[in-house]
Amino acid sequence: MKKEKISLSVLLVVALFIGCISFISCGEEEKEVTPPEVAVNEEVYYIVGKVQQDNGTALADVDVSTSGQSVKTDAQGIYELPVTGKGTYAVAFTKANYISVSSKATIASNAGIFSSVILTQTLTAKSAPVSVTPNSEAKIEELTVPAGGVDAPVEISVTKYADATVCETSNPNEINAPVATFDFEPDGLVFAEPAIVTIPNPLTGGAAFSSLTHLVLKNNTWTEEGLATYNQEGGHYTFELKGFSKHSFIVPSVKLTTTTSEEPIGQPVVIDNTGNQAVQTQDITTSQKYGWEVAAPQVDEALKPMVSAVLGGGNSGTGEIPLTFPYTVSGDTKATIEVVATVTNTKITLPIIGSTRDISVKKYTGTKIVIKLEYGSSWTDHSGGGAQ
Repeated sequence: MKKEKISLSVLLVVALFIGCISFISCGEEEKEVTPPEVAVNEEVYYIVGKVQQDNGTALADVDVSTSGQSVKTDAQGIYELPVTGKGTYAVAFTKANYISVSSKATIASNAGIFSSVILTQTLTAKSAPVSVTPNSEAKIEELTVPAGGVDAPVEISVTKYADATVCETSNPNEINAPVATFDFEPDGLVFAEPAIVTIPNPLTGGAAFSSLTHLVLKNNTWTEEGLATYNQEGGHYTFELKGFSKHSFIVPSVKLTTTTSEEPIGQPVVIDNTGNQAVQTQDITTSQKYGWEVAAPQVDEALKPMVSAVLGGGNSGTGEIPLTFPYTVSGDTKATIEVVATVTNTKITLPIIGSTRDISVKKYTGTKIVIKLEYGSSWTDHSGGGAQ
């Protein structure tokens, strides 16, 4: 009888123990925390900028396109062109009755998502045509057509503009610096007698460039045609022109020295999603700086179109334009988003007879987005912080 009582007691203890374990297990299952939802942000970068006329007025409804994508500038001349991959993009700017131009924008291999590249541009309105007859000399802007230069009456227009494509060389530390680039129309016109282009010397103080080279656009490639003749007494360069196309007159192999820096823009934006297991999306609206300015020494107005072309386009001066993008933060995560302006400081060394002349320029080249993440207690595979 005594043994039976002991056995019942043991069974009772075991049953109570199993019941407690089951209760505890059930309680733990009821308190199980849902894991945080993981955010997925689209890989997107931006080419942004402002398009102006020669006088600095904003130009609306300019078609800005690259790689099959196209947008139009708004009333302030601003555009925002999203791209989904890194690399170099050829960006075209076109508008009816203006000279079309193109330039390149590069999304660096180490660029973070939502970063931008600034590409400002200046478009020049086409000049009105002038009637030229075979029997009379005609002077149109910098062009002189001699008597007998054309075989029949023709309408001729001469438009001087800035074109960054003429600047490209195979040496990354050198560039062609255009003193003047022209769109002559009608394209393909051939002269019976060569016309003459006369370009004033843009340098002051009696200085002159060591040489000027004549380039002509053939099959979308800038090809060398010859050298200028410099008239020191008249203070100008002259070139013979056999026919019409786009022509540029450049200082070849100009040396560039560049350094880069960064400047913070505004205050960081914080999205605090800790304690919430679902993702949260918020539009981030910030500003970004654009443009360029001569740091030292001050440059003559006549040289500013050259500097503009060397820098990829755009009038001198700086400003700010908006940048907006959606950012999604994971559940139980705090995101701090900082916006940083990227800056290139460039020294342009121009070769002049017997010496050189330096122009130092500061240019805002883009925006870097820095995202720092802090993870809440429901994350088990993070130590509490991170960055994108």
